[in-house]
Amino acid sequence: MSFSLVIKEEAKQDIAQVMQWYAEKSVNLDSRFLKAVEETLLRILHNPFAFKKIYKKFRQTAVRKFPYVIIYEPEGKNVIIYSVFNTWQHPKKKFSRIRK
Repeated sequence: MSFSLVIKEEAKQDIAQVMQWYAEKSVNLDSRFLKAVEETLLRILHNPFAFKKIYKKFRQTAVRKFPYVIIYEPEGKNVIIYSVFNTWQHPKKKFSRIRK
């Protein structure tokens, strides 16, 4: 089955904010982060049910080499990305968007 990716505006903002922060810290670190996120999204699209359920039908997987997880939901033929969450934050914060 082929899935389509739907990235919520909040998740796009997460990525943009993280990239801006990494751009200020080191040369090319922002592009390395974006590449890691893109690779993670491809892994999710390849098999969205392979990753751990964290709350009801929502799942998460780690972004390799960075302290972030992507929180998503497989919904029909779509995979909906809700958040790119920094794992250094309090874990309960990651549920704020998906409980709305």
